[in-house]
Amino acid sequence: MFCLSNDTVKTLDLSPLIEKISTNLELLKENLKDCGQQIAEQAPKPRLCTRILAVKATGPGVYVSEDYTFLYGSTNNGWKNQFLGHVTNIIRDLAKNHPKISIRKLDALKSNNGKLKVRAKELQARFKSDRGYVELYKDSRIIVGDYGTTIVKVLEKFDDWKGSLNQFGFGDCFKDYYHN
Repeated sequence: MFCLSNDTVKTLDLSPLIEKISTNLELLKENLKDCGQQIAEQAPKPRLCTRILAVKATGPGVYVSEDYTFLYGSTNNGWKNQFLGHVTNIIRDLAKNHPKISIRKLDALKSNNGKLKVRAKELQARFKSDRGYVELYKDSRIIVGDYGTTIVKVLEKFDDWKGSLNQFGFGDCFKDYYHN
């Protein structure tokens, strides 16, 4: 290497300096690799999740919606009013905070809707019970079906599980809370 200093040319051999820099660089790389391994070892291990998430396209012009139907029925008007009150409150909350999620209520004993009408006829004995019976559908796929008292308990606790709606969707959140 040549260096000019006060109009004098000096020659310096920089190879020992380059070797030291190269050695230090290799040591830094090894230390960084060790740090990464230590961080990975101390990080919490991932849990096995049984939930399958659908990846949805998002962005300008893409509207992804979730449409659900509560098919319900009961001979007990008190239970019906309680159930409908909870569902109506949830529908209002979703309309304000989660507009892509829509829920409709369908009385199985009054239903005139194609596939749901057929399903309602199959289950009329359950729907005509005093305890009530409810099925939650996403499109034509059933998510949960049970006697009304159990479903009403899930609806009553909506505030406890609604925080996960953006991440998992209404159906999965409802089903998870129902099963727990």
